[in-house]
Amino acid sequence: MGEFELISRYFHAPFANFPGVERRIETGIGDDCAVLAPLSGRLVISTDTCVSGVHFPVDASAEMVAARSLGSSVSDLAAMGAEPVGFTLALTLPSINEDWLQAFGSRLFESALAWNIPLIGGDTTKGPLTVTVTVFGRVQDHCLYRHGASAGEDVWVSGALGDAAAALTLLERPYASLTALERQLYQRYESPQPRIKLGSKLQGIATAAIDISDGLAADLAHICSASNCGALIEEEAIPLSSALLATYSKDDALSFALQGGDDYELCFTAPQSARELIQSLSVNVALSRIGSLRRESGVALRGHGEEVKLAPRGGYDHFKEKSVT
Repeated sequence: MGEFELISRYFHAPFANFPGVERRIETGIGDDCAVLAPLSGRLVISTDTCVSGVHFPVDASAEMVAARSLGSSVSDLAAMGAEPVGFTLALTLPSINEDWLQAFGSRLFESALAWNIPLIGGDTTKGPLTVTVTVFGRVQDHCLYRHGASAGEDVWVSGALGDAAAALTLLERPYASLTALERQLYQRYESPQPRIKLGSKLQGIATAAIDISDGLAADLAHICSASNCGALIEEEAIPLSSALLATYSKDDALSFALQGGDDYELCFTAPQSARELIQSLSVNVALSRIGSLRRESGVALRGHGEEVKLAPRGGYDHFKEKSVT
């Protein structure tokens, strides 16, 4: 099978499946370039590369590779408050396995349809399994940046934290051996759920935002550094799922939430006066107020009457961290 047949068979979904795409994309796959229609507002772009053995296990299913590759990139759009416009895919394959490609393509487009983000171009080549996704989004009014937060404001997070990091301890076990609760954790790692709708609704409300990919401590520290402030987090306010608490100790669960990463939830800041408005947004996703910003630098955790400064990992460093094998 040649490159063009591969693209035609597995990566060509009709634009008609994506509501409103005709207003955003003039030409997609099939020409030398994709052509985007003029967009009002701001164009937001992000690129992520996922490598086998680094970002997902070497024996990961095609479905996991597809869901994580696209989901992690779309989560960057959510963190900026952007509406998805389209994405490109650069796929490097060690060989052509039609069953793998069928499963990968099916899951990729299932996720793309869920977030209304069509594939508009890309490339394929031979080599170690690598997936590079570039997402394009639009922000009509004001982007959500990491800077903009101020001392005295609240710190919020969406969803529950720590599930995906906990799932890393389960990857070496056969899926069939996992309990129902362990499978819930596994799904959080396999299939990120970027908070696109929430990010859009936070425009004009949140003062700063970031998606949680490296763990709460590290990602909140990015907001604090960019905004020249610090944060105090209340231990009991950190949202932990019942599946996580039933499977691991409270201390381990907190460690997964603070240092683990891969949650792809949103962490954002907002004035105290916005509390009621923010709570009104929590119809489809839980929103938890977990602490506040202060002038003192760094991120600290308060629990059991003590306050401890957290030492964030500083984000994932591809030249220092161990691979996922």
